[in-house]
Amino acid sequence: MEISIQLQFLSVWYSLLLGLVFGLVYDCIRIIRKLIIGDFSPKFQEKMLKKVFPKITNPLKQQNKKGKIKKQVITAIFDFLYCFIITLPLTIFIHVVNSGNVRWYILASVFCGILIYLFTIGKLTLLINEYIIFYIKIILSYLKYYILKPIKALIDKIKNKISKFILRHKNKAKKRKKQLESEENKNARKTLISSGKI
Repeated sequence: MEISIQLQFLSVWYSLLLGLVFGLVYDCIRIIRKLIIGDFSPKFQEKMLKKVFPKITNPLKQQNKKGKIKKQVITAIFDFLYCFIITLPLTIFIHVVNSGNVRWYILASVFCGILIYLFTIGKLTLLINEYIIFYIKIILSYLKYYILKPIKALIDKIKNKISKFILRHKNKAKKRKKQLESEENKNARKTLISSGKI
């Protein structure tokens, strides 16, 4: 089945737009990944830490192997997630535009659209995102320190008071049980004595 030049040109144009959208999706996934693992460039971290925490001297330490492996695993998971996310729209796009016929120029155009996004808008968003994510992490750490830590301390105090209350009542119940048993023994002894069995 022959496709006209106009349809091919429209297919290329739409493929480029789809590639730009896929680049945006990749950027969103990259933001989430960086928010989870905090994968910033060392120069950016040093610059921002000096601005935010000027008294801290060289807080950046070398990561151990487990930390690097964890980052690699999370990155691989997010890359797989990205491939999984773009596969369905790409398949639907090829089916709608080209009746399911995979043409090399469509795939090349999608790839070029992704590259155009990543090397233009993607660079700018990556720079801005590092600042945004860094400040979100700082805000979250402050919230954790100033809000969650006191709440945890309060919960621990309440747990201790409840456990002391329960322990006190258990001890009282044991004492009462012992008193009742000793009273029963005395009563049983009295009844035995009064009946003349002892």
